[in-house]
Amino acid sequence: MKTVSASSIVVALMLAVSAPAYAQEAPKPVITAELVAKLCPVTGMPGLKLGATRKEQPPELLGSLRRLPDGFAPFTEAELETTAWSGRVAAITYRAASPDGDVNEQLLYDFDDTMQAAGWGGTVTDGTISPLSAFGGRTPERAVEGADGKRMLLLEFAADGALALRCGDPALLEQSRRELDGTLEPGTPRPVAPPYDPSLRLPDAAACRSVAVQEAIVDRDKFDEAAPEMLPFLAAAMQEADRSFFGKRLMTWLEWKLLGSTKVTDDGLMTIKEKAAKADIDAEMTRMMQFLALGGELSKAREAGDKFASCDALRRLMAFEYQGHQAKWAYWERVNAALEAEAKRRGITLD
Repeated sequence: MKTVSASSIVVALMLAVSAPAYAQEAPKPVITAELVAKLCPVTGMPGLKLGATRKEQPPELLGSLRRLPDGFAPFTEAELETTAWSGRVAAITYRAASPDGDVNEQLLYDFDDTMQAAGWGGTVTDGTISPLSAFGGRTPERAVEGADGKRMLLLEFAADGALALRCGDPALLEQSRRELDGTLEPGTPRPVAPPYDPSLRLPDAAACRSVAVQEAIVDRDKFDEAAPEMLPFLAAAMQEADRSFFGKRLMTWLEWKLLGSTKVTDDGLMTIKEKAAKADIDAEMTRMMQFLALGGELSKAREAGDKFASCDALRRLMAFEYQGHQAKWAYWERVNAALEAEAKRRGITLD
């Protein structure tokens, strides 16, 4: 069964593992042109294939991103960014703890000077790419030579709250933004529902007596939801998250098909969806507060080194999220049924 990298269960646990802050006497981080060349696809990161899916990337590369070697300093971890719908790797983003204060501002100016001297230039300002930071950053571009000829790369650096550097293909990042807005590529096929095993159940309190599970949750500074000892523990919750994710993808695809037919307008889609189910903003806010409270319990238990309490907090958090994803799936089912009925009523072919 595949896992959902954006699962809020995993996000909550990652938030419970605080990143180490720089000590006051630590030297100022330095971002050199040589380091950037090493971090970027095409010029560095051997095996990383822009435009290919995550599954098509080398397993050893994927495994190395959780804890980067010392030679990648100041960055300590990285993640691949995929296009919102098609799941093609568009960029890789590196992160590091923030030195804070005036150091951050100086880092941005130093970055400008360093990258301009290395031949990077230009800035993306037209809003066609989702920014790395809501507060803005630096976004130079450069054409580089690769095995398949020249390729344009976009570099983005932000230093607000933490250090982040993204390097990728601007065309794929633009495609991701379009997909996020519901504009899919011509010929995009209908999404396929993931496998579903109704016999999977959430773990009970007894499951937290497992020493291997306790250690995976508490003793490791990086939580790995794909670890063998965690897969049975997380299976039911992840499956429900996968199903909910599929329901939303199907809705996006159906909306795209209806709008593309020109027989349905944006307002028409909104009316259909409102009739199918009303959004309850107050209920969502309540759920968010409950989620944060459970995440706080997990964080406190981990900090205290209480392995059983940490496991049980995660177990209850999973149950909470499981129920939430079930409710979302029921919502997507109602909406998607209404959209398919509208397509049938208007003679729109869905293939």
